[in-house]
Amino acid sequence: MKRNWYAVLTADVLYDRNLTDTQKILYAVISNLCDENGECYPSNAYLANIMNSSEETIRRHLQALEGKGYVYRHMRVNNVLRQRYLQIHKFVDTTPQNYGVHPTESRGIITKNNNKEEKTLLVSTNVDTKHSHEFDKVWHLYGKKVGKQPALRSWKRLNANDRNKVLEHIPKYLENHDTAGKMKFLPHLATYLNQKRWQESLPYEEQKSNTGWELS
Repeated sequence: MKRNWYAVLTADVLYDRNLTDTQKILYAVISNLCDENGECYPSNAYLANIMNSSEETIRRHLQALEGKGYVYRHMRVNNVLRQRYLQIHKFVDTTPQNYGVHPTESRGIITKNNNKEEKTLLVSTNVDTKHSHEFDKVWHLYGKKVGKQPALRSWKRLNANDRNKVLEHIPKYLENHDTAGKMKFLPHLATYLNQKRWQESLPYEEQKSNTGWELS
């Protein structure tokens, strides 16, 4: 797996007192492996080798990072292989030409000579970042990356309680489809949200039998 020439450790991760130093280093290792989309697909064994640790320890550390919203895990089908991908929560362009460039400067936000305009832009950016951060988590968790903008609009219409229910339901919903061999019938995320699928029974529960799933 290709490694970048340096790692990213964002300030919120660095100063999070609820994370161990090892977990912070693991976050930096993952960022070092990420491609231009902020994604990578190292196995727990690969990370354990880099960290000189056990796979079980890596699994626990990943759960801690995911629980804090710093790392997202999602599955993707490449040809016939289901591959686990990792993505860090605030992807920073790690190409050499952007090293050392302040994030606001790289995004064209005015940072000098106009405090009023800068403040307005930063407030707007913070609101958008909050919405994007929440949606990115459910987008990558769901895995079927089709119709992002309609899904984002649907997500913004949900209240906080429904959003929490969606995040709890999606892993069960995906497992239900996957175990039944029905991933190709997984609806777009916008459809899932608009039709409030998290309020319904899992679609393939009736296919269960004493010997497991009856695949069709």
